[in-house]
Order: sequence, then C-alpha cells, then structure tokens
Amino acid sequence: MAYSATTQTIFDGGRKLVYAYHTSSDGTNGGTTTIDASSFNANVNGDACTYLDINKIWFNASFTAPADSVEINFDATSDDIATYLSTGQTDFDYSSFGGIKNPRSSGVTGDINIVFPVATAGDKVSIIFEFLKRYETL
Repeated sequence: MAYSATTQTIFDGGRKLVYAYHTSSDGTNGGTTTIDASSFNANVNGDACTYLDINKIWFNASFTAPADSVEINFDATSDDIATYLSTGQTDFDYSSFGGIKNPRSSGVTGDINIVFPVATAGDKVSIIFEFLKRYETL
C-alpha cells in the first residue's frame, strides 16, 4: 500500500489556519505530506500567504517501534526541523511567544513538510495544527 495521508483544512482565515493530518501504516513505507502555504486564502488586502509559523499542535500518535516519530519541517533547500512528534497524545501551545517561527533559510518555500520517515505496520498519527499565516516576502 502506498503512503496515503488524509488532510483537511478546518479553518482558513486571514491570520490563522487550522489544518488536520491523519495517516496509518501497513508497514510498507513512510512518506511526506507538504502543506502549501500559497494555496490558502489571501488576507483582506488580497495578499497571498507566503509562509506559515506553527502556533499550536494537538496530536495523537501510536508507533510500534520506539524510534518511530513524525518530523515537522519548514521546507527549504535543507529543511529546518520545527519539532518531532513521538508516541502519545498531547498538545503544544507556542502562542505565548508568537509560535515556532519559520527561519526562512536559504531556498525557503514557505511550506511545511510532515515527514513520516519510517513506518511500522499499525503506526497511526493524527495531528491538528494551528498555523499563523504570514504575508511578507520570502
């Protein structure tokens, strides 16, 4: 079975984006899902979203192998790691300091990559993100 994630945009406002990601594995492979910042609604001035910062994360992950995890990366020539999610159910609220900022490294696209690098049969991941939409030039 090929890597297959289900995604859904829950809310797409001028400042915030709420996005859901769900996948389960039969153990044949991992994969990457890209969240394309420019594909979401423009702001009230008609400006296109250029990149996303991570404000909050809610997740539930069940991994068979102890070393399995999901990487959340800012897409660039060499991706910048935002965080790792491992087995468990919890939430992270980064809003008190303005969220995890996209460092806008060399070759930045503004997108977010969800990387499920290793998949063991039975691994399951559900993630809800709250992103802050940014409109500055990259």
